[in-house]
Amino acid sequence: MNVTLRRLESDIKRVIVTALSEVKDRNLTQNLVTVTDVKLSSDLSYCKVYFSALSGGDKSVARNRTDIAAKRLSEAEGYFKKAISTHVKMRKIPHIEFVPDRSGDTGARIDESLSNIFGDTGDISDTSDITDISDTGGTTDISDTANQKEGDGDEH
Repeated sequence: MNVTLRRLESDIKRVIVTALSEVKDRNLTQNLVTVTDVKLSSDLSYCKVYFSALSGGDKSVARNRTDIAAKRLSEAEGYFKKAISTHVKMRKIPHIEFVPDRSGDTGARIDESLSNIFGDTGDISDTSDITDISDTGGTTDISDTANQKEGDGDEH
């Protein structure tokens, strides 16, 4: 990836985070909107801003709040573009698309699957039902090899 592209992505992310802290929209401040990543197209005309909205409640409420945050962020695109044009030196300010970062949802699904497999305790230390399929025949203990080399050096 181009160093200039990465620098611009970092600069744009910094400016959007700063501008986001100055926004007076309750839907954005209540849901703790966090910018997780910024990706620019190679021609610098499009910018995807990935964000997460941390909000309590069940999944449908959280998803609804994330969708509302995406809508509000998109409505404030002009505000963010103005902030970028003021603080980042670019010939053309890119079109900004706000994309919900669903990696937290993926993590929650993985946690839920692990809970289903190992129970609610989350204790995976009980491996009594796992069969050891490793073959230790023909392997050498590394500590024995190191001791032999140290002994070889003392013979001189």
